[in-house]
Amino acid sequence: MNDLGQVVGGALNATEDPLSAGFGLGLGVIWTGTTQLRAFVWQNGVMRDLGTLGGPDAFAIAINQFGQIAGESYTSKHINRRTGIPTEDPFLWTNGKMVDLGTLGGTIGYSIWLNDRGQVVGVSDLAGDQYSHGFLWDRGVLRDLRPPQKNGGNYSWVYWINELGDVGGGYPLRGRTE
Repeated sequence: MNDLGQVVGGALNATEDPLSAGFGLGLGVIWTGTTQLRAFVWQNGVMRDLGTLGGPDAFAIAINQFGQIAGESYTSKHINRRTGIPTEDPFLWTNGKMVDLGTLGGTIGYSIWLNDRGQVVGVSDLAGDQYSHGFLWDRGVLRDLRPPQKNGGNYSWVYWINELGDVGGGYPLRGRTE
């Protein structure tokens, strides 16, 4: 929710969807249904469907003070053999359009948060979908927030971005078991 009274999220509609009902879309969004899950923005008693990036389902995760929305969407109806779900990309909804932010080479990517500058952070699988890294998207550029070579593992993640563009997240230390 933002200071304009806008609320975002995901809601089931009445369109049948064999890909619905289960685990998918980014942060482990779990829903039980047989219809599409759609990203929405609600304001003044009206719920607006934000559409998708080409697949049947989408989910909005965050909204900034200017009404820009970050989320994730299936890009097709075709299930990937490796992941068991369709390709999923993070999006930024701005100026009435859903912009595909892309991935770091894998078939699953999702938004975590955005700031009032329209910078989006999230997590994306790398090519091959075995490892994932946090990312920062800023004005059309998707930056890999990979762990440092000397002590990083194969994963990194992000939790937040502030208004200055500082990103909070982490990565496992190589050789640590706790």
